Amino acid sequence: MTGPQAQRNAPSVPSALRREPRPRDAVQSLERGLLVIRCFAGSGNLTLAQIAERSSLPRSTAGRIADTLVGAGYLLLEGRRYALAPSVLWLGHTHRRKVSVADLCKRPLESVSRTLGTSASVGVLLDTKVEYLSRVGMMHEVSPRVVQGARLPPLKTSIGHLLLAYAPENRVDAVLKSRGYAIDAGKNLKVELEVVRGRGWSYLENVIEMGICAIAVPVLNEEGRVVAAVNASSSTSLRSRLPLVVQTLQEASRDIATRLRDWSPETPIRAYT
Repeated sequence: MTGPQAQRNAPSVPSALRREPRPRDAVQSLERGLLVIRCFAGSGNLTLAQIAERSSLPRSTAGRIADTLVGAGYLLLEGRRYALAPSVLWLGHTHRRKVSVADLCKRPLESVSRTLGTSASVGVLLDTKVEYLSRVGMMHEVSPRVVQGARLPPLKTSIGHLLLAYAPENRVDAVLKSRGYAIDAGKNLKVELEVVRGRGWSYLENVIEMGICAIAVPVLNEEGRVVAAVNASSSTSLRSRLPLVVQTLQEASRDIATRLRDWSPETPIRAYT
């Protein structure tokens, strides 16, 4: 989802909050203050009119709450636009420091594993290797070399093929050079990568290990750029279930993208396109 589209959808976040059952002893002013803060999901800064629209509060009420939050240090006022202050980000700092990419991806990967009866992984392209950030699944479906934290040649993995398909040409050339590919072989591989990019998923069988096949799809950020890939791997062929596997992985990809959207790692996940 693109940034502007994410901003247009942002009002659904506070609306969901307003549908929650309201405790009898709830403090309405506190509820409204949190509602205003949540209006900034997916947005850098907002005008008072935008805050009022997204919160469904009267403009005068939204203005009083926003000004109160400015005075309390939770919002910044820059001209006529409001933005979240660092103190708001601090509220979740302790929790985020304890959460890793593996933690964020675990539930979507477990869903893939249960649905398909396969192993599932999330990986990124670092330098000329694929690094597996998170992996779940049944032990009999797992190659001993493919574990969380493993770094493998991208041409040997479905995740690597997928990420190379979306990578700049100089990045692809660097990987080919590191693996000693001849010019003609490299040209043939680039044609294969164009096919992968065109259809939006990669399929490898009997490459990383005999009897192992895997399918991968991209994970996109808000700008629609590829930042990672998620795959399913099995010791039995997945070709007969291809539509189901791709659909299941795409659902997991969207879930992972949502979980990563507001996460602030020490080393950000970079886009490849």
